[in-house]
Amino acid sequence: MKSRAGTFAGKPSARSGYSTAAIPDPPTAVFAKAPTGNAAFINWSPPTTATVGTVSYEVWRADSEGAASRNEYTFRGTTSGGIYATSYVDTTTVSSRRYWYAVKTVEDGNPSETSTVSAAVWPSIAPTTGSPARPGDVSASTTGTIMVTWRPSSDAAGYYVLRGSSSTTSSLTTMTPIPLAYAFYKDVTAYPGMPYYYTVVAVDASGTLSPKSVEAEGRAVDALASGQPQPHETGTGESGCLCHASHTAAGPTNLMKVPGDSSSAICDRCHTPATALGEFLDPLATSRHPLAATTSVDNPFTCMTCHVPVYNSVDEIASLLRVNGSWVCTAVTGVTPGNGFCYTCHGIGSTLPRGDLATVFEASAHSTITAPATGANVKCDACHESHSSRNESLLKYSGYMVCMQCHTSAVPDPNAPDVLSSLQLNPDANAKHPILPTDQVGGAKMTCQNCHNTHASTVATPLVDPQAPGNAWGATRGHSAAVATTVRCFPRAPHGRAKSWPPEARRRPRTSRPRT
Repeated sequence: MKSRAGTFAGKPSARSGYSTAAIPDPPTAVFAKAPTGNAAFINWSPPTTATVGTVSYEVWRADSEGAASRNEYTFRGTTSGGIYATSYVDTTTVSSRRYWYAVKTVEDGNPSETSTVSAAVWPSIAPTTGSPARPGDVSASTTGTIMVTWRPSSDAAGYYVLRGSSSTTSSLTTMTPIPLAYAFYKDVTAYPGMPYYYTVVAVDASGTLSPKSVEAEGRAVDALASGQPQPHETGTGESGCLCHASHTAAGPTNLMKVPGDSSSAICDRCHTPATALGEFLDPLATSRHPLAATTSVDNPFTCMTCHVPVYNSVDEIASLLRVNGSWVCTAVTGVTPGNGFCYTCHGIGSTLPRGDLATVFEASAHSTITAPATGANVKCDACHESHSSRNESLLKYSGYMVCMQCHTSAVPDPNAPDVLSSLQLNPDANAKHPILPTDQVGGAKMTCQNCHNTHASTVATPLVDPQAPGNAWGATRGHSAAVATTVRCFPRAPHGRAKSWPPEARRRPRTSRPRT
């Protein structure tokens, strides 16, 4: 062997004292695949002849077919773990490039001949790497305008920023016709009060595009004009003046300047369609909390249902939430902080369609997530909007996209597996459920919620009947949750045992079917 950066060739033997150590056989069936632009996965079978010493493997790479034919390889790394540690990940590849790999067996320090590298025998031994890595950690923060930022991708020469008016839409506007050379974008065209959904695509020097990033939602807000009074803040000269009259008033209670009670009617004077009111007036919103000027049986919500009108100037503005209300005139009692605020309506005794969500959620895996930094310490805000949403069930994102905010490689949580990469890196639509829009071209469609219940799934039992989270209709009849969930899509069991499945499973309609 000349050197680890040059031509190599195996040796027939090696001196060890007065004995001669045998040279091991090389590995067989070397296989390489490169689904992403910055990683190639190599595995192989152990040598055919039994070994007696300590075994490891050396992985070598050539960057051209000519170099491979001349045995001119560059050393990439060594495995550990013994004879059956037969895989290696090369993270030094460049997107849209082709590579050739060879592997050596090393027994007690003695390397074997190189493995077979003939493309005629193992064509996948010379993989072409895939597209650049998907941009991660995309966020859309609001400071008057919307600032979109993301984590740079390896091998990326630039980035395209795409914007949609709804989640998971196929109708996207390319905001950057010329790729950006940096990992941020300022959207000055967003209309205040309206939601926008941003995705980022990396492009390499050859023009190959990465998969789309996970969406990030953003809303532009109008900045406060210089010198504008703060009507909610106490301890200032304007305290109460903008909402209350000093002697007499049009409203029947609390000397309110607007007819009605201290609710949405007075709030509308400042909260224009470009601010919070726009969320309730959004014609594209498909779900919302009902809002009325005054409370009634049909419309029990006003702004005061969730907010208090005044906060102390020494406190954060989040004190306008009822869970944080502390000012003497708006002291809030009987309201449990955090998720308990939502459980007032969605907890024990709830008559809403989904019933009691408190009991199942507090025992679920998602109950341990960190609440968004809104000041309310409400974990529900991680997935749901407070006022209205263009998605179902007040969700911030539609379908699978709400789950992909956490279930990606960007979140280092062992209880949040990287589902998105496993879906995107598998090019065969027939070998996975049609979760991604790109896999739904044949009409089949599924969402994560076909098999999981976001409020009830646990680490031990991730599969829960979404239609009845409190009913373990598989386990109670001798079947696991996994089996019971499978029966929803395949009610006719193989081997003539359909009658052994739970009756509930057999008669549940299938709203969607995975591709077969």
